[in-house]
Amino acid sequence: DAAHPEIEMFSEAVAYTRYQQGNTENALKPLLDDLDASEAEVRVLAARTLLTETFFYLLDDAQIDRIVDVTRQDALAWHQLAEWDQANAVRQRAALLMSVQRWDAADMWLSNLLPIEVSPRDLTTRAAIHLMGGDADGALALLQPATDADWIAPRHYLHPDRWTPENNIAAQTYVLLRAALADASDELSLLALTESGAGMVMQPQVEQDANRLMVTATFGSFVPAYLPQKWRVLVVSPDASILYGETEVPAHISDALMFSRGALVVELADDLPELTPAHVIIQSLYSDALVYDTATVNTVLNRPASAQMPTEAETTSFRFGDHIALAGYTVSVADGMLDLSLYWQTDAPLPEDYQVFIHVLDADGMVVAQQDAAPVDSRYPTSVWFPDRLIADEHKLPLDLLAGDYQVTIGFYRLSDLARLPVTPVTERTVDDTVTLYDFTLSDGDAY
Repeated sequence: DAAHPEIEMFSEAVAYTRYQQGNTENALKPLLDDLDASEAEVRVLAARTLLTETFFYLLDDAQIDRIVDVTRQDALAWHQLAEWDQANAVRQRAALLMSVQRWDAADMWLSNLLPIEVSPRDLTTRAAIHLMGGDADGALALLQPATDADWIAPRHYLHPDRWTPENNIAAQTYVLLRAALADASDELSLLALTESGAGMVMQPQVEQDANRLMVTATFGSFVPAYLPQKWRVLVVSPDASILYGETEVPAHISDALMFSRGALVVELADDLPELTPAHVIIQSLYSDALVYDTATVNTVLNRPASAQMPTEAETTSFRFGDHIALAGYTVSVADGMLDLSLYWQTDAPLPEDYQVFIHVLDADGMVVAQQDAAPVDSRYPTSVWFPDRLIADEHKLPLDLLAGDYQVTIGFYRLSDLARLPVTPVTERTVDDTVTLYDFTLSDGDAY
């Protein structure tokens, strides 16, 4: 490469040769070096080559930013060498940028397509990008021309396959978006894009039945090229060192919709330890190298069957928030240790993870010992509780107390803002959204 600096395409040949030889570590170097060349044409040709499926997935974020900067700073050369009469290449580059959430750059490139070359999918792609930015009015404005027969006529003449009523996804999306703005109750509302910030994998849900996970998500299909080919689910340990299960299916994409709801089943081993923490990774892929989006759901595998509350447990009617009930508990203090078993139940899926707090208060109401954790020693987050399943939550709290009178109180709080869940019913045992479960007294001989 250094021996032939005057040959602009030599760097590209070197890069492809190294890539084909498997030397991917050094394949990028001649092209990245050309991004700093003195001639705009050399910089643009290097950027054009790097923005292809072959090399794009090898780039890091800083390198992608550098390439996009070249396309903006050398806009005239870029237009002449990379955009003019290259509509499909522009769409492919936009799709690549969308795979790394460079939404603004993708929108900019699609907006530079010759008006006569714009396709219904180009419009829906740009509309989706506006929706992800919270701009529903902008999305409607982009789609509206596709409902105008006079606007469509010259495009239909040049590209009759694109602009038939059946293929005009832009007009269909315009109608659906207007309906969604009027009534956002539809589970697959286009307005889901405004909440996702991603767009290709949204609204993930994970359910477990014995040794199977049922994973459901809304998958986007609005990219202008490289339509998703596969949906993949990986179930891994939190540090990604262990793969518990995986599945991959062909993407079921409708040409008439911007996204569709898909369900995948992952088979798990029968011998997983009880309450195994895991991450469920959901991906939309064009290929193994080109991944559009990844959604991650934290879950717990092999959740136990409903617990049995011992006959000596004291039953209660206390509720925390709208759905969590304290069915009963056992408590004792001996040998410098508080032993407390709480039996929880929810009547509906819980939207987030709540923390249990246990406070030991002295006679003045001061906290002299405490423990805060997710239930079951932080191994059973509330967001993965099964409705109507009794959960045994055992706590052991070391005590270092003087002689005196003490109370044991409990409650729940949200991690997001540390606000306590309201307790009902309000009785003489409740104060400040806590419940007093136990009173005990230590004499001088019992203190520890």
